[in-house]
Amino acid sequence: MKERLSYVSHVLTLAAAFVLFIGVNTASAQVGKITGVVTDAQTGEALSGVQVYLEGTGRGALTGENGRYFLVNVPVGTYTVVAEFLGYATYRIENVFLRIDQTRTIDFQLTPQAIAVEEIRVEAERVPLIDVTSTGSANTVTAEQITALPVNSIEEALALQQGFLKVRRSRSRQKRLARSTTSAAASRHSTGTRCRGS
Repeated sequence: MKERLSYVSHVLTLAAAFVLFIGVNTASAQVGKITGVVTDAQTGEALSGVQVYLEGTGRGALTGENGRYFLVNVPVGTYTVVAEFLGYATYRIENVFLRIDQTRTIDFQLTPQAIAVEEIRVEAERVPLIDVTSTGSANTVTAEQITALPVNSIEEALALQQGFLKVRRSRSRQKRLARSTTSAAASRHSTGTRCRGS
């Protein structure tokens, strides 16, 4: 009895570890990266030590000597990217949409504060109709869009999506199945065994 309980607990532990591993891999696959270079708008010189962050998320980075920054493992979504540096006007780029496994390049050209007319400069990024960095086509559907659909199952929701094709059994396979059941019924009758439904 103790051996059986030990075996069951071992199997449950392995199953839990497997589910956790799958969950971690799935979660890690739902991220992208934002990178770019921050320069002085007048001289074009790279700025080192500029704070670049995603507004309201706590995610950020400082630019290196070459003015480049990297924001890695950023969850998929829409963000406002902000660049701040002492002596320069704060620069914001809104509506930056990040897809799975995508690297977005967002460059900043900061204006010195003495020349800047306004304290914060806001620029809304246009969402491109065609993603030139993508090698295939994709359609992103949010959870809100799925819940708004008039469907009762995931199959019905998928059937509404462009490019989805439900694979059904082919007629030749159904004929083979029908042929095999009729030949099995015939062999049962020949042996004298009566089967239900025949």
